Amino acid sequence: MRKNKYLRRGLLVAGVLLVPLMFAFSWWYCTGYYPRKNTVIGPVHAFTLDPVPAFLSDTLAVEKATEAIARDGHDPTQWHPRENRRGTAPDGTRDVYFHRNGEYHDLGEIEFVQRNGDSLPRISVAVELSGNQVRCRVSYMKYAP
Repeated sequence: MRKNKYLRRGLLVAGVLLVPLMFAFSWWYCTGYYPRKNTVIGPVHAFTLDPVPAFLSDTLAVEKATEAIARDGHDPTQWHPRENRRGTAPDGTRDVYFHRNGEYHDLGEIEFVQRNGDSLPRISVAVELSGNQVRCRVSYMKYAP
């Protein structure tokens, strides 16, 4: 009878202490450690535009994202933008590659995949038009999260 009492107390203490500890470790690993280990984020590249466009078009976003990839040291001939036909530009034209932010139409993302057909690694470029500058930041994902 005494063994059973101590066993129940031990399981209760272990459950009270270990469950939150395991939850905290899992939270830290999934939100902090693993994404940092998986992704390399480059610096912001700013491109000045002489005639300022009314909005960030799909072709301009792809052009500047490709230049940003080249500046980060990746060979742009080995990467191509992945189609994402879900967005629409402010003038009503359908975007092919540029995934626009829902509220702010001059901000979005373009994902690049390898030309040889491999699904990993991937490059994601955040593109933003601000005034007369297009700012791009390249994220290189090594493997699937």
